[in-house]
Amino acid sequence: MGMAHLRGENQKRQLFPVKLGILNIAGDMKILLMYADLAIWDLSVPPPLLTLDCTNKHTNSVKSNSMKICRAIAPAIIVCIGFLTHGVSADIVLTGVFDGPLSGGVPKAIELYVTSDIADLGEYGVGSANNGGGSDGQEFTLSGSATAGDYIYIASETPNFNAYFGFDPTFTAGAMSINGDDAIELFFQGNVSDVYGDINTDGSGEPWDYLDGWAYRLDNTGPDGSTFVIGNWDISGVNVNDGQISNGTASNPWPIGTYSFSAVPEPGSLGVIGLVGLAGFIRRRR
Repeated sequence: MGMAHLRGENQKRQLFPVKLGILNIAGDMKILLMYADLAIWDLSVPPPLLTLDCTNKHTNSVKSNSMKICRAIAPAIIVCIGFLTHGVSADIVLTGVFDGPLSGGVPKAIELYVTSDIADLGEYGVGSANNGGGSDGQEFTLSGSATAGDYIYIASETPNFNAYFGFDPTFTAGAMSINGDDAIELFFQGNVSDVYGDINTDGSGEPWDYLDGWAYRLDNTGPDGSTFVIGNWDISGVNVNDGQISNGTASNPWPIGTYSFSAVPEPGSLGVIGLVGLAGFIRRRR
């Protein structure tokens, strides 16, 4: 039985029995049949290591030369498996957090960016992890639909958000009554798909602290899954918003609505293309 493994740091192991069959153009079923146990770790990030063992014995239903074929095309198979098992990815990225300077510490808000058209925003939600107390889960669920390139703003209230930024937020939610030491989680289908801050650490004095300040994601980064990647963020530092009355006149404004994302081919499409190429390769070797 062939074995394919994905390994990485902060591993979350899930085992999937997979039957991999590769056919030639004429549809000959005798090319290569193998069973692989895929240990899929963190599907939110590209696999750091994937190996394929072509040394084990196969059943009698497989041609004797299948080992040679397996060894010859193993690198390409590995690439295809990596693409095909990368998992369903979220089409929203958490791109900004803001803790305001107006009376009461408002506006308090986050920015989300839509990377692909979304028919049902109800698959997405957000939550705040306050004062290092760990995740509170999904506290607010989005609604409606969105188009690629849209920015979504979720604030604790509307009047002061409008006063500071000049437009109304997309949604309001009590979960966005955040301070600069609170982490933010973005959820997709009930699982964390992106995060700002360490949900188990009070951010006060931490490098990611945004008290009376802001943080904004760097272009073409994210979503980062459940692991906060501080290097993917521009962080203002604390108290930079003090004394400001609007983002437009601020000395160090929140770069609202500036995140840019360059689309890449869907992993599944790349995997299918790769498998088609493998089929042609095998046919030429026969």
